[in-house]
Amino acid sequence: MENSNETNVRVSSTSFDEKSASAHVKIEGQIPTPYECDDPVVELFRPIRYQCVQDVFFTILVKHEADEIKCTILPSNRRKRTPEELTEATEKSINGDGENEGVLAKYTEILEKFFRDDEGLKLFLEKTTLVEQAESNVKKSQYSEEANEAIKAFVRKNNLEMPSLKARKKEIMKKIK
Repeated sequence: MENSNETNVRVSSTSFDEKSASAHVKIEGQIPTPYECDDPVVELFRPIRYQCVQDVFFTILVKHEADEIKCTILPSNRRKRTPEELTEATEKSINGDGENEGVLAKYTEILEKFFRDDEGLKLFLEKTTLVEQAESNVKKSQYSEEANEAIKAFVRKNNLEMPSLKARKKEIMKKIK
């Protein structure tokens, strides 16, 4: 579907920094996240990370600036690798290995789809506008939940799995007992 809203949000650049073993994504434009609304830039990273968590676990830091959003994707050294081993594993996970797309390509792809899809950013922005216009906290919460659900529905529509923090905690607790 073509994006019929008037926003000009798009991924403007991506890069991998070997020295810090981090990836960077710059998004041109801005996405409001009023009241209790989730940040779709963060939420859309979660299913991508979930697909790739076997080798390296990643954290994303998102900084909203006036006319752009800067994302930094950092590896976690959960396997106690040497700096060289971590950089090598991270680069392979971020950039892919020739046969498989890496985290950076998959993340950029889902972001671009979200920005263009009428059931993605356009719907999210419609809901956040309602949040901003609502006069009661009850209504703000209701519309925030609808905005958050729009992100989850978009993830499902694109055949991705949104990892559940509650389910993960439950799984961890079973292992501890």
